[in-house]
Amino acid sequence: MKTKKGKVLLEILIWLAFLFVQFAQFNSLSPLLVNSHLNPKYWAFFISNFLLISFYYFNIKFALPKLLFNKKLILFIVIQFLYLAICNIVFYFFPSINPLEKVVDNPYLFISWFISIRLALVLLFSLVIFISKRTRDAEKNRMQTEIYSLRSQINPHFLFNTLNNIYALTLIKSDRAGESIILLSSIMRYMINEQHSDFISLRKEIDYLNAFIELEKLRLPNNVDLDIKIDGNLNKNRIAPLIFLPFIENAFKHGISTNKNTIIQIYLTITANILYLEVKNEKMNNKKLESSGFGLKNVKKRLDLLYDVNYDLQVIEHESTYTVNLKLNLNA
Repeated sequence: MKTKKGKVLLEILIWLAFLFVQFAQFNSLSPLLVNSHLNPKYWAFFISNFLLISFYYFNIKFALPKLLFNKKLILFIVIQFLYLAICNIVFYFFPSINPLEKVVDNPYLFISWFISIRLALVLLFSLVIFISKRTRDAEKNRMQTEIYSLRSQINPHFLFNTLNNIYALTLIKSDRAGESIILLSSIMRYMINEQHSDFISLRKEIDYLNAFIELEKLRLPNNVDLDIKIDGNLNKNRIAPLIFLPFIENAFKHGISTNKNTIIQIYLTITANILYLEVKNEKMNNKKLESSGFGLKNVKKRLDLLYDVNYDLQVIEHESTYTVNLKLNLNA
């Protein structure tokens, strides 16, 4: 909503600047401000620019999208000439507003050409603006589709891993199997409710991660230590959903051992609208981080699409540890 109001305000400022430049060409700004009576020259100024601005919005909002780009070229051309005719009729039947009435020999021919050129320039300008907006919208829709596609891939991937864990609990007839199903239900509800949201409350995302971590803890052996620290304002910031999941899921997948003590560290800090996430786990196998599945590649693509240059992701692999460092500008 704020962005829409900003665009409207910007348009108003642009038109005011345009009118000011136009009026300055009359070299009559001072008399207009001093005298309350508007002579014919000023009427010509206001009427001609009103027709000009109306012509721009008529094309942007109706003629271009509904006619020209809807395969109604003949009707589009007819309407353009009809508008030109209306403008000429205004200055022909109301000669008192023609500022050139007593300046040139044939003021109507001159003003007709003048109006035609100005309308042609406005039509060209509106066409450029419309095509530019159409291109941006198409690119935005393409990106949106890709983002939804990438996000939708997370759900079955996560569900597959979680169901395997629950299945393992049922095999040993663990009482935690029922609790894990309840946690999974709340997580899946979150995924369904937020799947079409571009950005959500950071608090909601953290609550979701806590539920995921609780679900993972149900299957952890006693020799795994979790070190989780979250600091900063979670209520006023927003973030793209499911951004953190692949990093944390990867840590649980590759940082757990049944025969040695291990630690998984998850540190999240928000400072001045900058989010810092560090996820570190010990390596329990020789697989490289990228081979752990499409999860990391998926989230990198989503970060590129949603945050562009407003994030920094570093994946550091040592001989015995994996570390993921994410820096994210939440105001992007």
